[in-house]
Amino acid sequence: MLSLNVGSNINQVAGWLTNVQRKQLPFATAGALTDTAFDVRKHVVEKTFPRDFDLKNKRFAGATLRVEKANKRKLRAAVYDRLGREYLETQARGGIKRPTGQWLSIPTQHIKRTAAGKIGKAKRPRNIVNKPNVFFRHQGPTPDIVRRPRGKGKQLEVLYQLVPLARIPKRLRFYEDAAKVVQRRMVPNFKKSFERAVRTARR
Repeated sequence: MLSLNVGSNINQVAGWLTNVQRKQLPFATAGALTDTAFDVRKHVVEKTFPRDFDLKNKRFAGATLRVEKANKRKLRAAVYDRLGREYLETQARGGIKRPTGQWLSIPTQHIKRTAAGKIGKAKRPRNIVNKPNVFFRHQGPTPDIVRRPRGKGKQLEVLYQLVPLARIPKRLRFYEDAAKVVQRRMVPNFKKSFERAVRTARR
């Protein structure tokens, strides 16, 4: 699942503070972590996804990513894919995708996707091979699923290439961009949150 945790160790600074400051430190830290997580989400939605993906649905990233807020007992915030989709994690880290059966079906440009970049159920291999103009072609080391277009003289269209595995290159620079945002925003966010916590503390 695509997810980034932002954590903190407040014990490193607690010894330098007054009693009031020390009491407010968990609140300030939680606020800074949450603010930084929202900064990460904003950057990834507005910059990372548009740069790395050609999305037809411009609202996809915003609808995908959620923020888990920190609190004084859980000093960790997170930015995560609300549906836990494996393919986004693979796009962010790269890796090898293996089939659940004998073959992995790799769609070509002849398979139209939805606005969110998904393939509808009607266009998935198990459903299209039942059509009269779609069939398996055994040519070369691995088979293909091809379609015979209507009309004379038109070439076969390869819909899916069937392979034993697929190497997925890293495409979505989610973690790299998120780390830069955390490095840039955590300190100013903590300063603002700490000053607010101390200012509103009960004496």
